[in-house]
Order: sequence, then structure tokens, then C-alpha cells
Amino acid sequence: MRAFGRRLRKLLRSGEADAILEPWLWPEPPPPEALWTEGGCWILAEALCRVLGPPARLVGVWAPYPQPYVGEALVHAVVEIDGWFLDSKGAHTEGELVRLWSTTGEPKAALVPFSTRAAEGIRCPAVQVERLEQWLARHLQRAWRIVHHGPSR
Repeated sequence: MRAFGRRLRKLLRSGEADAILEPWLWPEPPPPEALWTEGGCWILAEALCRVLGPPARLVGVWAPYPQPYVGEALVHAVVEIDGWFLDSKGAHTEGELVRLWSTTGEPKAALVPFSTRAAEGIRCPAVQVERLEQWLARHLQRAWRIVHHGPSR
């Protein structure tokens, strides 16, 4: 799964996927990593879930807001499959993802079932999900088959 996560991360940094989100999300090109962690995570997670199929499912990361804000919120969306968590940075274990999203203070981040109600304020336009799903399917299906079935002979 680590290799699949690296493939996903590399693919998302290629620049091709940016064109799907940029007109909707950003008036000008953002830093490559920001595209998927500052507004595009739910779109990516939804599209990736569709490409991978069951048992892939959406999971939310619940964490304290970054300073100077106070409170907690659903701050990130990821895909969970076979005990791994996938996002734009690759494949993570639960512990790795919690550490990644935890701040120095308490409480630490937690993984929770994804809820559209909890994701209030995060946009996930269907047209971007569909475009990204089609693009990911073209670029990831072979890599995904190898993860689940091994290399073809």
C-alpha cells in the first residue's frame, strides 16, 4: 500500500490534476501541496473512494483548529481501505495520520466516520469529483490491481 500511496502522491504533484480544481478553488495556482490540503481533500477522497470501490470508505480527521483559532472541527478527509489511510501525501497508518494532524497541545487529532454535516463549510462540487474520478481511474487502475492481485504474469 505504501507504493500505491507514493504513486498517488507523485501523480497529484504532476500538475495535471491541478487543472481540475484550480478554476473552482484558486484564482491563481497554489503551492502543489496546498491544493489537496486546503480545500481539495474531500473532492480527492470522494473521487478516490469511487475509483477504489468497496471496502474503501471516507474518514474524517477531527482536530483542534490551528492557532489563533479556538475549537475543534473536521479538518481533513481521507480514504480508509484495508487499515490504511490515503490522502494527497500518500498512505498512512492510523497513528501516522493522527500524529500528522495533531498539534502540540491537547486534544490530539482523531479519526472519525466522515459526516457531510460535520464537513459544513467544506465544498465538494460534484463536477470536480466526477472529473477527478475519471482522471484517477485512468492513471491508477493498474497500480491498484497490482496492490490487490499482484503483478500480472
